[in-house]
Amino acid sequence: MRSKYFRLFLSIILGIICFVLLLFKINLSQTWEILKQANWRFLVLCAALNIGVIYLKAERWRLIVSTFIPLERLPSFCLTTLAFWGNTILPMRAGDFGRGFYLIKRKLNWGTGLSTVAVDRFMDSLGLISLVLPFYFNDTLPLFLKKGLFWLTVVMCISLIIIWNPLKQIKTETLATTHPLLSWLSAITEGFKSLTEPKVLIATYFLSIASWLTQIYILVFTAKALNVYLSFSEATIVLLGLNLALLLPNPPANLGLFHAAIVLVMGFLNFSENQAMAVAVVYHAIQTLTVAVLGLTFNILESKILD
Repeated sequence: MRSKYFRLFLSIILGIICFVLLLFKINLSQTWEILKQANWRFLVLCAALNIGVIYLKAERWRLIVSTFIPLERLPSFCLTTLAFWGNTILPMRAGDFGRGFYLIKRKLNWGTGLSTVAVDRFMDSLGLISLVLPFYFNDTLPLFLKKGLFWLTVVMCISLIIIWNPLKQIKTETLATTHPLLSWLSAITEGFKSLTEPKVLIATYFLSIASWLTQIYILVFTAKALNVYLSFSEATIVLLGLNLALLLPNPPANLGLFHAAIVLVMGFLNFSENQAMAVAVVYHAIQTLTVAVLGLTFNILESKILD
């Protein structure tokens, strides 16, 4: 319990520090002038595309879960939206646990239910790495991002080897009965076994690619709405930096950390701090407000959809 409060405290402090540093680096009046130029048509398009991203992620999770229990598309969309909505309120992506708890209510083993969310995150990371890896040998990618991409790729490769070789050989029932302390490992292992089915692995992989491509274009269109011109490759690099930063303890709604990451990476790409901050503010607002509206809607309809 103390460690949870410490992580919460640390995440909030990190967010505050990021905001303070940003205030020293940007010119608020110039940033506001950029924000006033926003083209609302592009912003509406970005909001619509963001709904599409949530649907793609919901479908990916549904396919993972469907290897264990049936799950319809609408409940999956509802649960994924509510999870993202919870993440905007709670620190450290705690909203994601809601999806696992729903599966537990559906009589799925607790470890297996929660591990489907971990599998979903794994495939999400795999999709991002696939899109960013070609930039590894490009001088455009800052050195600190190259290092982060390298170690993330190493971890993912090792995980894939484990999934496709030893994991196939593990008999989870035997593992659970061999030693009581291994019962939790048995349940988690069972969740990752969904990826040993080629159809599930391929389908979830391409859904991840589609999701990230859409997110890249959301960032491109967000910048364009502010008369800031990000190329496809630049937007991809910014998303890599942003998601590596979000591996740190997350403050509620990623406030501060989200904005600092975008400003930092766009600075390396030779954009001004004011342009980068304006893009960060609008991009964060699009994601947060879209999820908030959908989350409130599904919160009202939750009992009808999930019963």
